[in-house]
Amino acid sequence: MSAEAVAEKFCLDVAHWYDFDVETRRIATFDGLRHPVFQRGAVITWQLLE
Repeated sequence: MSAEAVAEKFCLDVAHWYDFDVETRRIATFDGLRHPVFQRGAVITWQLLE
């Protein structure tokens, strides 16, 4: 799954299961790490909406 797909799924799940909404604020991807499994990935942030 892409980071964008994970971020959107999280927003949909929060809206479905809880009584508040969130919005994806930023997705920062990274790569080139030396760890054999976690060589690349993303950091995702969300904002709680009123």
